[in-house]
Amino acid sequence: MAERLERERAARAEVEAAMARGRDARDDAERNARAAESDAARWKLGEEAVRKELVEVKAMLRTSEEAWRGRERELRDDAARAGAETTRARAELEEAKRRSERAESYANAVNARVTAAEREVDEFSQAVALSAAGGTRTRDLEERLAREEELRAGLENELSRLRANDAVREGELSKLRMLVDQNSGPDTVELRARLDAADARARDLVAALKYEERAKDEAIREMFRARAAAKAAEAHASRLRVKTSRNQALASVIQSIGDSLFDE
Repeated sequence: MAERLERERAARAEVEAAMARGRDARDDAERNARAAESDAARWKLGEEAVRKELVEVKAMLRTSEEAWRGRERELRDDAARAGAETTRARAELEEAKRRSERAESYANAVNARVTAAEREVDEFSQAVALSAAGGTRTRDLEERLAREEELRAGLENELSRLRANDAVREGELSKLRMLVDQNSGPDTVELRARLDAADARARDLVAALKYEERAKDEAIREMFRARAAAKAAEAHASRLRVKTSRNQALASVIQSIGDSLFDE
């Protein structure tokens, strides 16, 4: 009986020990479970933190990528603008060179025209001098023509008077010549001399009248030539004045072109 009780106590003690071990194991399991849950919670929190950090990193990377792409676009745009500016600058440089060459050629041409204008001014001065001389000569010719006209008028009046007298005395002179031709006395010699002198005087007057007529015609032609030369000189002077004004305008244009080139 005592042995049975002993075995029961031993069995009970083993059961209690087993139960204690079970409780310990349960407690350990619970602690382990709690620790595992805690670890799982920590891992979960860590995973969430990592996930959030990853999202933030992705967002940051996306922002950085967008910023870089924007910067890259800006750089490409800047490069394109720089290329366009360079191209435009080269084009402007070439255009400036061409304009400079054109301006230089234009200046050379204008210098040549100015030189020609200077020669024309010299010619104009000579023409003015000739025109003045021609005007003086024209006045001299006009005065000479007036004198010749007065002399011619006097000669014509004298010739008209002589012709009138000759018409009146023609019959008497014819009779006198007939008498002179028929008689050879001393009285007829003086009369013959007077008749010959009258004829010679009439011939001299006619010859003088013809000479003065020719002189008058020559003076008129010379006056017309002098007037034509004076008009030609005036026309040449007018053309030179126009050309001088044009050359002055061209010089102003060249100066403005040069100023614009230097301003650029």
